[in-house]
Amino acid sequence: SVRVDGRDIAACSARDVGQLVATVPQETTIAFEFDVREFVMMGRTPHRSRFRTATTADQEAVDSALERTETAQFADRSVEELSGGQRQRVVIARALAQDTPALLLDEPTASLDINHQVRTLSLARELAEEGKTVVAAIHDLELAARFCDRMALLSDGDVLADGPPDSVLTAERLESTFGVRTAVATNPVTGTPTVTPLSNNPPEDTQVHVLGGGESAARLL
Repeated sequence: SVRVDGRDIAACSARDVGQLVATVPQETTIAFEFDVREFVMMGRTPHRSRFRTATTADQEAVDSALERTETAQFADRSVEELSGGQRQRVVIARALAQDTPALLLDEPTASLDINHQVRTLSLARELAEEGKTVVAAIHDLELAARFCDRMALLSDGDVLADGPPDSVLTAERLESTFGVRTAVATNPVTGTPTVTPLSNNPPEDTQVHVLGGGESAARLL
């Protein structure tokens, strides 16, 4: 069973679930040409009846979500006019406007540049520190290690390790999981683990460059 705040999700109505959990999918299909403010206002749907006009509390929640995701400047633009990265931030704003105790993020930084990757995960960290439970599926192991206080390493549907990043990310475990040798060290600036994939059979005098990370699920508490 899956429980959120002690409640069995299977026994909850759609409205109840919408008040407990907000999600940010990896890809979002928008069937109509809504402007950004209208789209973010959809996050308030679980909190009001279908035909009720937006309240002051609804408007304030939307304004706050736009500001926190730095998308207020797009409020009157069509979602269809936005870049992939801008649209992803607007989807996150919709989830924030939903104002739930739990937030699920599926690769939230996939379409973002380096600057907004850091800003997005910093925001997730802030939300966790404010009391929300934030669960994110993240491919970039170093970003996950930097911003998450708990990681679960997954392989073929099984949890291979679960705990603080420095205990989960070991060279031996990553090699057995992803089939590639890795060097795990500590970033001298952030103090968090860094992961460098290596060639399985490096020739002599080969330069080793930092590559992308593997897949992990990380939880912020």
